[in-house]
Amino acid sequence: MAAAYGLVVMDLDGTLVPHRAHGGWGADMVIPPVLVKTLDDLQASGIPVVVATGRPVWAALPIVRQLPESDLLWLVASDGAYTHRLRDPSGATCLTLSPERAVAAISSLAASAEFAVEFGTEGYVHTPGFAQDFPSTFIRSADVSELAQIRTTRLIGRLTPASQESGESGEPGAHLEHARQALRELDGDGLRYTVFDNGWIDVVAAAATKESMVATIAAHHGVAAPRVLVAGDGDNDLGMIRWGGLSIAMAHAPLHVRDAAGHVAGSPEELAALLVELHQ
Repeated sequence: MAAAYGLVVMDLDGTLVPHRAHGGWGADMVIPPVLVKTLDDLQASGIPVVVATGRPVWAALPIVRQLPESDLLWLVASDGAYTHRLRDPSGATCLTLSPERAVAAISSLAASAEFAVEFGTEGYVHTPGFAQDFPSTFIRSADVSELAQIRTTRLIGRLTPASQESGESGEPGAHLEHARQALRELDGDGLRYTVFDNGWIDVVAAAATKESMVATIAAHHGVAAPRVLVAGDGDNDLGMIRWGGLSIAMAHAPLHVRDAAGHVAGSPEELAALLVELHQ
């Protein structure tokens, strides 16, 4: 009898790397040995493994490389804007955008907004005032007019604390809701905007989603959606969880993510056990 799934997809932060490690960076974030072994065994049995993450490629690779590489190991980074087989980075698929319109749209909402773009697989090019308050690779600064001309897999806009609280109602956070509404109306321009509660705005090509890139990889391996297993813990995993035929949510995931999944795992050990059980 054929195995229940023919391809497995693992979210990175909070799934492949335990939730307690949030805030870690690169090689400091360790994949539990039980998951390394389980995913290695799956690849040895012919099951492709896809690691799908919102991280940029330079932040994801030091962690993903803890897994034994094979022709069956893939990385989907930047929330679906970048994809490659670990052994063949020269064959990467990049969904890029010209950030000029998005920079103008965000600047019209908050003139003090600061920006950064993913520059290939190297790091961020950013405006001089962009806060480097998280661990990453920052290549150089550029004025906003130069930055707006750099094709990129992702644009990041950051609203200052003052601009976040300057909505017409005068209530804290009112401007964030205004920004969400205004940018939601632009979603049809070929870009996808996500506004987070901390004033961080992600902009990627509309076609760049984790699930769309995973579907492309599955088709490459001749695996239909009902035979794809997805494990994740966040809102950006929901599309994959709903698309795949089998799904596992981590126990710390929001309730609506857990409700969408067929199974729940409370630890790396439970996740590994489910991967084995559902493969039989």
